[in-house]
Amino acid sequence: LMCIFVVNAAKLLIGLDSLCLHIAHALDTPAVGFFGSVNPEYRLFEPFNGRIIQQYCEQQHCYHDIKNPTEVPSCKLSLHPPKCAMTSNTEVLHAVEACLME
Repeated sequence: LMCIFVVNAAKLLIGLDSLCLHIAHALDTPAVGFFGSVNPEYRLFEPFNGRIIQQYCEQQHCYHDIKNPTEVPSCKLSLHPPKCAMTSNTEVLHAVEACLME
């Protein structure tokens, strides 16, 4: 419950695909959301007040290929960290600036 109050009072949320990001979406709080192997279109619906950061990968959205829900996903390209999770500080700063300018 406290998370709802904090996100509602925030000028901007920066976070992973998580409960807080979904609360921000529901409350229309501007947000920068990081997505790895999950397709953000399956998690967030239009309009989304913010920016989504997700890196290109040849196996894009591979999380959705998992047949066993108890299986812990690993990178299909055997990269650590996974290619889809590598984001530069510059990219994050640009996304934050874009959100704050709107």
